[in-house]
Amino acid sequence: MIGITAELANHEVVKRLLDEMPERLRDVTMEAANAAASIVKRGGYKLVPETWNVPKEMVKDTMKTIRAKAGDESPTAIVTVKSGNIPLFKFTPDPSSIMGGKTTGGVSVLLGGRRAQFPNAFVAEMASGHRGIFTRTGKFGLIPGPRGGTKTEGIKELFAVSVPQMTEDVGKHRIPPALANWAQAEFKAVFLRSCDAWLAAKGAK
Repeated sequence: MIGITAELANHEVVKRLLDEMPERLRDVTMEAANAAASIVKRGGYKLVPETWNVPKEMVKDTMKTIRAKAGDESPTAIVTVKSGNIPLFKFTPDPSSIMGGKTTGGVSVLLGGRRAQFPNAFVAEMASGHRGIFTRTGKFGLIPGPRGGTKTEGIKELFAVSVPQMTEDVGKHRIPPALANWAQAEFKAVFLRSCDAWLAAKGAK
């Protein structure tokens, strides 16, 4: 959670605003909250692709901002991240070319800055043109045909973590500390700058 800290509340310019223009607190909070949310969003665009080695476009489409409004009782800006699990093929697979169903050597991917090995997986392209990393399920089905049909083994595509999991301090469901510190610093800077602006405007009248 990013917001007004005890240190910020006790800052001289904030005390002046609360004493002389308390009705402007919501406006100041709104501006600072939106600036902090913008930092979180931009930070996510930058850090997730760098950390997880995935295309920036994949992250950009999942992150949305709900902006704070001055009329809100408690102006709060929220950054939401929505996405299902990501196909493993997105994480720089090696090999990246179709393997024709062969599993010798398997496939490795760069996942979260580390190489993860999937020894029984293979790269394949479906009839739709979708390319992915698949593994055999060990379950067989029968395709009808002459002489009793053809027995085939089912396959399934392998997936990795979702974008929301990539953007949080995994396991703690919070903004990663480095990004939170960056956003909090922006919140403080904009909050103080906005306080100064309102006080200056009052003094100019």
